[in-house]
Amino acid sequence: MKNCIKADYVEIFNSSGLTTSYQALNAGGLKGPTVLLRLYNASSRDIIISYDGVLDNDFVSAGDTLILNFQANAAPNNYAAMMKKGTVVYIKGNSAGTGLISLSAYYLES
Repeated sequence: MKNCIKADYVEIFNSSGLTTSYQALNAGGLKGPTVLLRLYNASSRDIIISYDGVLDNDFVSAGDTLILNFQANAAPNNYAAMMKKGTVVYIKGNSAGTGLISLSAYYLES
């Protein structure tokens, strides 16, 4: 694995399509071992995030941003924490909203 960070493509979801069931935000999964994941909820609805499409893992209020910096959470020293390549991020809400939800990620080039 190289020690270079690459940007994954930005995924955009229109919150008018939110339902109470999980939907894939990035159906193709993460392009590589992800070191930073950012989800911006610029919609009018609170959302729940899942990393397996079943369990509720995170909550993002309307207008808030979730930033997961895995490098900052790596332990012990000299190890790197990353979200697995191919991970799909799922979202759901109580009802449809207005505005967009975006996902951006940065990964280690292999």
